[in-house]
Amino acid sequence: MGVVWVLALAVGVGAQDAGLQDAGRTGEGRQGTIVNSRTGYAQLLGRHKLQLQWISWFEPKKSGDLTVTDRQGLLVIQGAQRDPRTGDFVEVDGIVTRVEDRTFDFRGRIVTRVSHINGGEPCLREGDMTFAIKGKRRFWRLQQMDNPCDGVTDYVDIFLR
Repeated sequence: MGVVWVLALAVGVGAQDAGLQDAGRTGEGRQGTIVNSRTGYAQLLGRHKLQLQWISWFEPKKSGDLTVTDRQGLLVIQGAQRDPRTGDFVEVDGIVTRVEDRTFDFRGRIVTRVSHINGGEPCLREGDMTFAIKGKRRFWRLQQMDNPCDGVTDYVDIFLR
């Protein structure tokens, strides 16, 4: 296993001095994000475009917005894409539990609503999920692609800046 870089900003310790034995802990016993890649962390932090292929397929003008913020050593991820014409949407809300070079683990909720899927009702994914960059792609894709509410495949993509 590689070197773990813990988000230690909350306790005022530089990443190179973080201690690494208690990886993932921030103040008051709360779990923080485990960062195994500084590059992955730098790529993930900040504003990104979000897309669900049913709403837009690589159409930047229709992309939603997603932000990853560092809240005292815990990466928080929130964003949405909406199509006002159809009412279709994807919402992402949760925390990043682990960051690697080309993947990150997410704990939270992803809600999709597409007019022709699941009778047009919202579909909830909740729990632990993984996003990954494959090949030369410029986005992380949700790896749990099977829609739990209908027999289709959802591509939830978060684009690099």
